[in-house]
Amino acid sequence: EADAQVMTSHAWGEDVEEFLQALATWAEKEGIEDTTLVWFCLFANYQCEDRCGPSIKQQIDMSPFAKVIESDAVKAEQGGCGMVA
Repeated sequence: EADAQVMTSHAWGEDVEEFLQALATWAEKEGIEDTTLVWFCLFANYQCEDRCGPSIKQQIDMSPFAKVIESDAVKAEQGGCGMVA
């Protein structure tokens, strides 16, 4: 298990391919290595509300975004790249 160095967020209403292209453009511009670990909320939060996984409220109560944002690995001053939205 390793800590992400970049946190990124994506809304279900956005075009995923457009988002990935924007992320790739940002990474190239900033000189971000291909091996940089990215925390991508689209894959980290269960959003279906189909009762097969935790509810959105249960997940919010676990403060997943705060945990990632506050992670030393993500903080730029600790060598991470910060949050990209």
